[in-house]
Amino acid sequence: MEGTTQQDPSTPPLSSGDPAPPQIGICPVNLGTTCPGAFAGTAKAGPIFSSQDAAQPTSFPHPMVNAAATPIDSYVSQNLITGGLLRYPVPVYTTSTILNHEALNQNRGSLKIDHKLTDKDQLSFTYAIDQVSDATSLGGGDGVFGPPLDLIGGAQFFTGNWTHVFSPSLLNIFRGGYLRHVSDFTVPASTLGVPSILAVDPLESSLGHSAGLPQYFTENQFTYQDSLSKNVGAHAVTVGFQFVRTRNGSSFFNDTDGTIEFYGVEDLVTDGNFGEELDATQPTASPNGSIYLASASVDPTTQSRPNVYRGYRANEFSAFAQDDWKIMPRLTINAGLRWDYFGPPHNAEPGFDSNVYFGQFGTPTSNGNPFFPTNALSGGLQGATFIQKNSNIWNKDTNNFGPRVGFSYDVTGEGKLVVRGGFGIGFDRLYNNAYENIRFNPPRFADNSVGALINGVPAGPTDLPGVYTIPFSANAAFAAYGAKPVPRHIDQRLVTAYYEQANFGFEYQLAKGYLLETNYVGTFGRKLVGLININTYPGRNGCPIGGGSNDDGSYPAGTPCASAGFPNGFSSGHVSTLFNSDNFRTNAFNSNYNALQVSVRKAYANGLRLSGNYTYSKAMDEISDVFRQRNSATGITDSQNPATDYGPADFDLTHRAVITLLYEEQWRKKNLLLGGWSIAPILTFSSGYPVALSDSSDDPNQDGTFSDRPQYLGVGGQSNAVQSGYSKTENAFRFLKAGSFGPVACPANLNFGIWCDSPTSRNAIHGPHTTNVDFALLKHFNVLEHQAVTFEANFFNLFNHANFGDIDGNIADGSNFGHALSSTDPRVIQFALRYDF
Repeated sequence: MEGTTQQDPSTPPLSSGDPAPPQIGICPVNLGTTCPGAFAGTAKAGPIFSSQDAAQPTSFPHPMVNAAATPIDSYVSQNLITGGLLRYPVPVYTTSTILNHEALNQNRGSLKIDHKLTDKDQLSFTYAIDQVSDATSLGGGDGVFGPPLDLIGGAQFFTGNWTHVFSPSLLNIFRGGYLRHVSDFTVPASTLGVPSILAVDPLESSLGHSAGLPQYFTENQFTYQDSLSKNVGAHAVTVGFQFVRTRNGSSFFNDTDGTIEFYGVEDLVTDGNFGEELDATQPTASPNGSIYLASASVDPTTQSRPNVYRGYRANEFSAFAQDDWKIMPRLTINAGLRWDYFGPPHNAEPGFDSNVYFGQFGTPTSNGNPFFPTNALSGGLQGATFIQKNSNIWNKDTNNFGPRVGFSYDVTGEGKLVVRGGFGIGFDRLYNNAYENIRFNPPRFADNSVGALINGVPAGPTDLPGVYTIPFSANAAFAAYGAKPVPRHIDQRLVTAYYEQANFGFEYQLAKGYLLETNYVGTFGRKLVGLININTYPGRNGCPIGGGSNDDGSYPAGTPCASAGFPNGFSSGHVSTLFNSDNFRTNAFNSNYNALQVSVRKAYANGLRLSGNYTYSKAMDEISDVFRQRNSATGITDSQNPATDYGPADFDLTHRAVITLLYEEQWRKKNLLLGGWSIAPILTFSSGYPVALSDSSDDPNQDGTFSDRPQYLGVGGQSNAVQSGYSKTENAFRFLKAGSFGPVACPANLNFGIWCDSPTSRNAIHGPHTTNVDFALLKHFNVLEHQAVTFEANFFNLFNHANFGDIDGNIADGSNFGHALSSTDPRVIQFALRYDF
């Protein structure tokens, strides 16, 4: 390391015009001379790096390279502190290729038993199991290169039914069931106790498991339901109830083994000695240490590793009544009412979980920012605090009544034309992940960080003794470096989200065996739960105090801040000073889905069955997932105005058509070789999903979140930005034209030109369409009277057609913007043999 940190005659020149390598290096730059022995600790790789490099061969590749063909920049350090000052005799930042092997194993089984006890009592039992292991040789770390990752999951369910006939017109069915679902994200045992070790330079290698791993989730659901049916004249009445008990256990090892992010590869390889020895060569400068960021989770109340296990319990109740009323032979009406209650969950182990609870709702106290929100919610947030609760995390919602009505009318009385319609309201429980993350709230959890550029405290093996060790056990050391928390906040006023569903259509017999069905289908989501950071607001960072370009930190005349009357800036403080971002889960969103569905079916006859289905639809919402948008942003763009993000849903598909065919050869059925053949093609066409446009380098609405959409720079509508084709010069599939979008320019007449929301609407551009053909060839052999063998050859993506997707919509990605980041799987051929007896 001695020579390479100063001047190495074997180091290639920076350009062909250099007569010799220039005198660059740490000591020549800082001291004006060489420094023999000053970097003795970096003469060889550190013991931690050496041991982990040997134990994790996929984490730190050692490629064989052609030095003459390697760009000269690959030899130059890109360390966050010393970038450009060091050059090496080997290319550190070159290209490495490792195959990411994936092994998918799945086993399924089922068992069904029916038993007739008496003429009036019958029992039936069903058991099914589905076990999956999806292992990849990479993916278990926080870098491109890292240790393996194995997803072990599956489900088992058992149901038992007891049917009792009281009379020909009175029937009772009781059902009990158990469902167990497992989803475990596991890492090699050799990485347990090893921090997530990586560098913030472009190395892309990581040692140890990801800071968010491992994770273990087990869901248990016990269901008991009973229904009683009674026929009375033209009425068929059914009433029933259901009770569900959920018991979910999960262990989330979030940063429990710590994270160590070095400034660069030099510190990574030398176990942090390089940065600390570098500080020693600059005794008058503020030390940087060798670790850019060191972090670990801790329980501040015990100053030890936090308890990672949570066992959430909840009760659910439902009751319903419905009546099928055959008013006349050609008209049937169905009407019913259902009530649902989803009890708030509680942790089986008390004293761990807390939530943020609002104070008095009202006008908030402004911090002087002219854009500070004035709504009552902000007033409640200013008085909010953490409160530990063992039950009733949010209010109980018992007002979930869902009426339903439908009809069926035979227009001709001959069954050739039938008109159907219906409307109903249903309720949906909050899924686990939305509330289970309250495990990361104080006072029993904190994920604290330290580093010279993070909080002013230099970090390294001697700066913070014991922090960089394996196995990692320094959680207590991070208790002293707590920052303001980022709560996972469940709205205490949360109610059950619901949806309204409507349908209307007809079924018409075109000819014998041919059926046409056309339907309108609508689904309207109401009070949907999503995430909002309510502790920020547009304009918060518009004119921060001291952020101007004048020597005193003020803003020059003519700038938006000075022109608006704020030459010295204004506060950029949050709504609440108790915490930073507030990941608030609340009922603030709605959605709607409208579709025309057309289906033409030919019933099986003469060996042929055919169906064609087409859907024209539009799905609209403000957010399509509780946590993430397709541009990887968390929450919405404008926390004070969710409607800013109203647009096509992330899963919106305008057109989708599917044609399926089955033909079984008829003329040689009994011939061993020529008979028993079948073909089954499936043709699929669909338009593309929306492209998630973003600019992660800009924050035009000045709320502190860099996920706003860019501005369209082209002529005409945004659709003119579509190029959609293979680019020979880029050797890639380009869907959007380069330069078609750029940073947002806020008009001076809007918020003084200080901030604005992007004029680009969400999900306005849809990506490339997809076409696919699957094909199956089957041969059936009759062995004996009740035994047969079927051979299947299945061809998925028969023509090996590339369908491109995941268009890069982030203009901050430079030349990658507009490129397709993925394509569908190539042709896959599968052979199967089935024995029926």
